[in-house]
Parts: sequence; C-alpha cells; structure tokens
Amino acid sequence: MLKKLSNNLGLHIQLTLTVFVLLTAFPIGVLWHQSSEKVVLQTIERLYQHSSKAVKNQLDGFFEEANHVYLHQERYAEQLPEIIKHREQLFSHIAHILNHHSSIDYFYFANPQGGIISFGSDTEGNFIRIESNNGVAGPLSSFVTDYQGLNSNQIGHNDYFNATERGWYQNAIAADKPVWSKIYKGAIDQSLLGASLSKALRDEDGNILGVWGLDLTLDSVISRLKKNKLSENGFVAILNDSETILASSDSKHHAIDGQLQTVSEQRTPVLYQLVNNTRQTQESVQTTRYENEDWVGFVTHYPIGSANRYQLSLVFYSPLSDFSPALENANNSAFALTLIMVLFALYFGKLSTLHILSPIQQLTKTAKRISHGKKQKIIKIEREDELGELATSFNQMTSNLASTINKLEQEQQETIRLNALLEAQNSKLEEQVKRRTIALTEANEKLKALAYIDSLTGISNRGYFWEQLEAESARRNGWLLILDLDNFKTINDKYGHLIGDEVLKHFTQLCQQVLKPNTLIGRVGGEEFAIWCTKASKNDITQIASNLFALLKRSPLEHEGLSITISTSIGASYCCGNPEKAYAAADKLLYQAKHSGKSQIVLESLAHEGQ
Repeated sequence: MLKKLSNNLGLHIQLTLTVFVLLTAFPIGVLWHQSSEKVVLQTIERLYQHSSKAVKNQLDGFFEEANHVYLHQERYAEQLPEIIKHREQLFSHIAHILNHHSSIDYFYFANPQGGIISFGSDTEGNFIRIESNNGVAGPLSSFVTDYQGLNSNQIGHNDYFNATERGWYQNAIAADKPVWSKIYKGAIDQSLLGASLSKALRDEDGNILGVWGLDLTLDSVISRLKKNKLSENGFVAILNDSETILASSDSKHHAIDGQLQTVSEQRTPVLYQLVNNTRQTQESVQTTRYENEDWVGFVTHYPIGSANRYQLSLVFYSPLSDFSPALENANNSAFALTLIMVLFALYFGKLSTLHILSPIQQLTKTAKRISHGKKQKIIKIEREDELGELATSFNQMTSNLASTINKLEQEQQETIRLNALLEAQNSKLEEQVKRRTIALTEANEKLKALAYIDSLTGISNRGYFWEQLEAESARRNGWLLILDLDNFKTINDKYGHLIGDEVLKHFTQLCQQVLKPNTLIGRVGGEEFAIWCTKASKNDITQIASNLFALLKRSPLEHEGLSITISTSIGASYCCGNPEKAYAAADKLLYQAKHSGKSQIVLESLAHEGQ
C-alpha cells in the first residue's frame, strides 16, 4: 500500500505544492508581525522617555524650589528672631514665602514649646491653615481660609500635638542645614502622607528658636503623576529603593490606613512583573501579560539625596491595546488574509493537479492496453476502435489542455486582482501608520510644551528658564532682571483669579513688546517674571525699564468693562557666569524697589559702568 502511494505522481505533486506554499507564507507572516510589533514598542519607548523627562523636570523643579525657599529666607535672617515672636507677623511671613514659591504644598514654623503654625493648599486649591490652639504643645486645629489665611472655617482637630516629638523637628535641630525627613502621616488627617525639608532657626549664641519646614504631600505628587500618564488606562508610579510605592496614579496602590504599600505579586501583579523584568535591563520598554491582557512598561531612575546615594524608580505602564488598536486590527486582518490565501492556493493547486493528471492517466491506460499485446489487434481491428478512443482521448487531452490554459489565465487574472487587493490593503495600512505617526508626533509636541512652557502666559516656565539661563550665562555675561507685579494680591482679591490671570497674560504681552526678538523671558513665580539681556549696557537696561513703565501706564487691561492699570517693580543684577548669585542680588534689589515706592527699577552698582 505504501509502495503504491509512494509511486503516485499526483500525491507527490500535491504534497510538494502544499509544503512550498506553507514554507513561503508562514515566514512572511511571522516577519511582518514581528517587525510591526517592534516599531510599536520603539515608538512607545520614545513616548515614555519624553514623559519620564517631564516627571523628572517637575521633581527637579520642586527640589530646586524647596532649596530656593531657604535662600529666600536668608534675606530676612536678621528680622526672623523678631518676626517669630508675633503671631500676625509670623503668619504674614509664611504666606509671603508661599506666594513666591507656588510648588510648595505647606510652609510652617514650630517653636521649642511644641506649638506649630502652618499654611498651604490642598490638591483642590483650597487654602488650609493648621495652628496649635495655645501656641504650645496641646490641641491642634485645621481651617479652610482665603489666600491671606483669614475668613477661616474649622475642618479638623487633634486633641494633642507636640511638634518637638516629630522626626523632622529632631532631624533639623541635629543639623546645620536643611534636611529631608522620611515619609510621615499628617498631624490631623492621618491618611495624608508627605515628606518635609526642615531647617533649624538659631540665635547668635546657637540656641534653638524653632524649626522651619516645608512639605510635599503625596496627594500633590499623585495629582502631578495623573497629568503625565500617556494613555486613558495607563498608570505612573514612584517607588523607593525598597520597592515601596510612594505615589501612584492608580488608586488601588494608595496608602492603606496611613501605611504605604509595597510591590508584591498579590496586590500589584503588573508592577511586580515589570519591576522584576527591568532589574537587569534599564531604560527600555518591557512587556508582560496579566489576566489575558498584554501590558507595556518603562522603568527609569531618579537619584536623590547627598551624592545621589538613593534613587527613586519611575514606572510608567499601560495596556498595549491603548497604543495600537488600529495596528492590532490590521495585524489580525493580515493574518486572516494570509490564511485565506494559503487555503485558496491549496484548493486551486489540487484542481490544477487533477486537470494535469487526467489526460496522462488516460494515455497511460491506452499505452498499457497496447503493451498487453493488443497493438496489432488494435491497429488492425480493435485498434481501430482503440485508435479512435486514443484519438478521442488525445482530443480530450487537447481540449483539457486548452481548458487548463484558460483556467490558468483566469487564475493569473485572479492573482493580479488579489495582488491589487493586497497593494490596496498595504496602502491603507501605510496610511494608518502615517496617521498614527502624526498623532504620536503631536503627542510628543504636547509633552514638550508641558515640560517647558508656562500654560497661562505661553512663555518659558521656571525650570526651562533656568535651564536656558545656565546655558546662556556660561557663554556670555548679561543682565538678569527680576520683575514682580505691584499690588497683584489686591487685584486678585478685588476682581478674582480669572481677572488676575488676564493681568498676567496682558503683562507678558507688554513685556514682549519692549524687548528685542528672541530675548529670554520666563515666568518664575506666581506674579514674578525674569528677563535675561545680553549685549546691553546699564543705560540700555534703564531705557528698557522706562519703556516698559510707560507702556504699562498707557496700556491698561480692558476686560468686560473694567480698566486696570498695571505696574511692576524691577531688580536688575549683572551676571558673570553665576546665575544663582545674580538671582539673589536681583531679588534683593527688587525688594528695595518694592519698599521704595514700587513701579521703579533698582540696578546693581558696577565696578566698571561701561559693561
């Protein structure tokens, strides 16, 4: 039986055709699938790299802002011992610091008797004041207030609170510089977690007068993280060295009863798999599968602490389906089309084999009859019939051959049609990929705008301004101008924050009108702006300020029937390669301008006025 099958020419042809089709179609399908998946992952990796840079820039901005708070404090070093003695002056000073450093959640002062006074805002924009009832250790209350800390409404209470028992207080008095605390629970709301940068205040003899502190709450960090997730169902998480989840845009990972969660296979399965996958490979996209769904993730690190001793892990992850639903549909369609083509090829191959073998089998049968000794008989007598049958068979073979050629031509046309269909499908796929690429490019531009541009005024934000300033000041000297709107708090209080926003935008436009094109300008605080001018003399700076003062005076903000005249005070310092020193000098000169009547500029005196 096997020998008979092995000698069957039709079976050989059918098997050979089947193997050839499978060996051709399968590798093509596999290569197409792998290449498309690689392109998707590379694109996602670039998106994650941009998003991680945005998060790192925000963290850099906060830590830089935290250090600037204590640099700001140094300007009042001589007055602080007297300020802390009077509750109203102390609270006014705290509110002033917060107004100039909007990235800080809370700023507070704790005295050696265990009392504390704190002011800040929550993630919903409400101003919160927390204060010991008697100014010493004991009952503690929290209030919702206005931006000045007035018109308060009590929202929380703690029967006993002693600031000197807190870790941040004890760490501060044991150090001579600002020091970060560990994550700790809120004084009233135990579910509110955060970290504190605290610094001791001492008198001339080194005695402790109290401790200053500023807070970054995890709720604030979580709010920022939610703005940086790349897809609707994606998440962003921050882990410490022990893989404890410090903050996450996924509410399932938030602290439970004030206790932070740790990455585990049971509670955080997707995070657990991604973190394990990236222990050997860093800064690259990783994929994992959980509950029949593919996930894609990216892990990068953010060093913190002195000499970068510690590092945080930033984890971005999303369902793969969020990024490429259209590409997955095209992938499935291509697979189905490949399968259909294989089946059609096998079917038409079988029909072709039958058409080719049929005349051969008939000729073989005739030849066998002749080989059985019927040749003469067939020729003379029976062969006449057999010859007629052979002729008929050959005629049939000719007819079948013509039919076969016709069918082959039809198959050729069908092949041309299928090729055209395939080209159209490929063109459609290329168009889909092109649209997706454009969408990803637009997403990249949006991420870049979020990282560098102030969304209200359209100019550089604080982080990007300082990044540009450091680069520019390293190449050439110039003037650093710090501008602060006069009476902006009064405008906000009288007309509301929406009008205040219009004032900031109007002020930005007027500044740009008096400046040369491409002059570096940025919004570095609530109503604080900074300008960097090169190739300018002291007289040039004075002229720029005069032009701005004049333009502000004759160009009030006209909005819905209101006419609001804006003024500003300016401090200007000449920078010779040290922008931080120049900023401190310009800020002090701004302070002088404010206290000398406002709407004026105070410039740094130079050793050589010709600079």
